[in-house]
Amino acid sequence: MSDGEDRRDLGKFVDGLMRHVPGYVEQLMRETEASGRAKVKWLVGDLTMAMCFEAASRLGVRVAGFGPASAACFATTIKIPQLIEDGFIDEKGSPMQHSSFDLAPGMPKLWPTQMAWHIDGASEGQKALFRMLSENAQAASKFAEIVVCNSFLDAEAAVFDHFPSIEELCSKVEQIIGDMGIGERARKLKDAACKCLNEDGGSSHENFNRVVQQDATSGR
Repeated sequence: MSDGEDRRDLGKFVDGLMRHVPGYVEQLMRETEASGRAKVKWLVGDLTMAMCFEAASRLGVRVAGFGPASAACFATTIKIPQLIEDGFIDEKGSPMQHSSFDLAPGMPKLWPTQMAWHIDGASEGQKALFRMLSENAQAASKFAEIVVCNSFLDAEAAVFDHFPSIEELCSKVEQIIGDMGIGERARKLKDAACKCLNEDGGSSHENFNRVVQQDATSGR
């Protein structure tokens, strides 16, 4: 966003994310490899940043997505094209019906008027958020090898039955806790992050770059 623009304008903020962030992420990965540091092998990203997944895939980087919301939330965004085709919402996310519907047997009922993008504020912001959620869901479905959501099997069994591409978090955490190699790697990353913050302070961007540099050095 340019100087003087209202950064609280959700429509402009979302548009800026969609247009610029993927390019910056791709540039970072290219510069990392060009500098002689270890090649980026995986991009693990929040699903709200799934607009970056295509760039990673184009560079041969494997992709995994994480959804901090429930599995049902991600499943709903995956099905946006179907919801449009069935007449529940239009191409901009506006409700076309007011009655509830079932996304899949056993899942909680949904209302077209109460979807995730129906937030307070101007309609332009809602439309921008709808576009981002829809495009990110399709990008995650296409480019991510795995999508892990903040859920567990017993809580959303119906979702995991009908959407096998979505995985729950609990079993993954148990695997990580039991893996000594991953635990040691996580400890080194934590130490590098703490060292960067304690030494120089600085902006989050500067601290992130220092963590990347230290991690690359320690991994050689």
